[in-house]
Order: sequence, then C-alpha cells, then structure tokens
Amino acid sequence: MRRPLGSILPILATCALLPVGLLIAFGHRMVMPPMWVHFYAVGVTAVVATVAAVAITVAGARRGDTRTVIVGGGFSLMAALLAVHGLVTPRMLVGPNGLIAVTGAATLPVGGIVMALSALPVFASPRAIPRVLALQALLALTIVVVSVVGLVEPSLVPRRSPCSPSGSASTARSRFGR
Repeated sequence: MRRPLGSILPILATCALLPVGLLIAFGHRMVMPPMWVHFYAVGVTAVVATVAAVAITVAGARRGDTRTVIVGGGFSLMAALLAVHGLVTPRMLVGPNGLIAVTGAATLPVGGIVMALSALPVFASPRAIPRVLALQALLALTIVVVSVVGLVEPSLVPRRSPCSPSGSASTARSRFGR
C-alpha cells in the first residue's frame, strides 16, 4: 500500500526533532564513554543482530523471497561488521588496532550496496537467490579474512581512517616513505 509523500513527511520531521535538537544543544561537546560501554553496546548487541539478520535471510530463502534475502543479507553483513567493530574495542580483548576504524567506516557502504541490489531487475526473481547468497557469503568471508588478518598482523590495517585529513597524510607517508 502506497502512501502519499505528504503524509509521511510530518512523521519523518517529528522523528528527526530529537536527534537534531540534541546535536544543536550538545553537538559541540566531545563525549567518550568508557571502552567497556562501547564493547558491550556495539559488539555484543551486534552479534545478536547478526544472528537475527541471518535468520531473516534464511527465512526469505526458504520462502523464495529474493528481496527478503537481500535485505536480510545486507543487515547481516552490516551487523557482522559492527560486531567486529565492537569486539576489537582497544584494551578489551585486543590492543590498539585499525580494525575498529575500518569496520566502522565500511558498515553503511557495504550494507547499502547489498541492499541496492533489491532495486535491480536481475535480482527480482527467486532464481536470483543462489547468486545473492553466494555474493553475501563472499562478502562475509571477506569480513572474516580481513578481521583475522588485521588481528594477526595489525600493521597491515591503518590505525586512522584513510578518509580523514590526518589519516590520508599518514597513509601516504607510510606507503611512500615521506
């Protein structure tokens, strides 16, 4: 059932009031919760979310619902990245590392790209489910491999986000010796 945009906009605006108001009121202050809060709030809850999203993906595959498989897979990959992000919180299970930045930065792009597949006609039929599941398995394997490599050999993962100005400079210096 489609709703006119005019009836949805007031709901979206109302939902945005609290976060926008908080940013206006307190956005100039840096808040750093203790590392254990980040570890449990992000890591442990993301592990639970990963399990739930995988269950949704499996249910969609059993019903032959390609879009459910795609959306469930996108959420499971995002939740898996966030699980790694939280579990590699420095000084909880591991020391300082670059995985926390890489997994945090990759979460939305990876999920968005996978979920965008649901808009493509080639992924509209139930015959596409095996291809979608194969792509999701490949991406999940990539997450596992990058995470394990980053834990075993932390120097391979930059500690700063390469997208930030200081991260770009340090990445360039480390790669080009300047």
